[in-house]
Amino acid sequence: MFQSFDSPTSPDQGPPRLAALRQHMKDIGIDAFLVPRADRFQGEYVSDHDNRLAWLTGFTGSAGVCAVTQDAAVVMVDGRYKVQVKAQVAKDFTPVNWPETTLTDWLSDTLSTGAVVGIDPWLHTIEEVGKMTLALPGLKFRAIANPIDAVWADQPARPMGQIIAHPLEFAGESHADKRTRLARDLAERGDGAAILTLPDSVAWLFNIRGSDIPRNPIPHAFALLRADGSADLLTEPGKCAGLDDHLGPDVTVAAQVMAQPDPTLADRVIASLTDGTPLVTRKEIGQGQVVLFHVTANAEWSTLPLSGLFVEMLERLAVSSSAKAPSAEDLEGTTWTPVQVMDGFGTLSDAGTLPGV
Repeated sequence: MFQSFDSPTSPDQGPPRLAALRQHMKDIGIDAFLVPRADRFQGEYVSDHDNRLAWLTGFTGSAGVCAVTQDAAVVMVDGRYKVQVKAQVAKDFTPVNWPETTLTDWLSDTLSTGAVVGIDPWLHTIEEVGKMTLALPGLKFRAIANPIDAVWADQPARPMGQIIAHPLEFAGESHADKRTRLARDLAERGDGAAILTLPDSVAWLFNIRGSDIPRNPIPHAFALLRADGSADLLTEPGKCAGLDDHLGPDVTVAAQVMAQPDPTLADRVIASLTDGTPLVTRKEIGQGQVVLFHVTANAEWSTLPLSGLFVEMLERLAVSSSAKAPSAEDLEGTTWTPVQVMDGFGTLSDAGTLPGV
């Protein structure tokens, strides 16, 4: 076990960060926000990118949650951290002993009926949110994009640790045999597929190991296993460089660009799948709009890139943004040439010599 007693945080960092968070909460219309020590994989160990609780409060323990309103901010910890939390957080944060006082108790005592509680849906389990919703029917729980990410100017990037193959001599069973065995169980139950959300399960299934968290050999990845034995390994493809031979033809590595939830998302969706998943969204910035196609550049996740809809949407956007509607003659023979392009990581660059459409 590796343990460090160096503290990467300081109590005096908390108050200005709390003030920035509260201003952003006011801007987006929420009365409270919950900051758990969690990531989208619900792991005990989180990356620097996901360590929002420590960034906001200064508390670096392995378990805890902060609840923030415009008038109060509490850090709830269990008995292991009663001394530590008092040493690490500023007076703007009130330590609360859990489970003597639960989060539900505090929200009930603090918030008025009709108050809006913002939650980042990636950081809470369905069971957790369900219990709070049932226990607090007078409050409105709203899934939003994490407001801390909006005010954390120097937030570290998501980890991109390389994924490597775990030798068969140590795994004891090939990942093809594991997939076949589990797929048979799925088929017998009448299930078409199973979603794996725990990185340790993903590491076991595919006989892989990761390096996203120091001294923690599991990769940050999700997976989809189908009843025919094929599977999708859902992570950044660049992390899997050199794994083609190990994974084989029945495993596809893919990353889906998801639309972040926020109160205005429904109004910004231009096109969606039949299950409601946003496919094309837009957002007004300044005097223009940014339009995002939540697909890969090829057809591995959607056939939209191979259809004529890209060009049709460009034409419609150009028409809607013009000072006056152009005639059909004005548009005939028009070539749409990109000036700047944005990649899947949000990096904006000059379009160079990319051809028009």
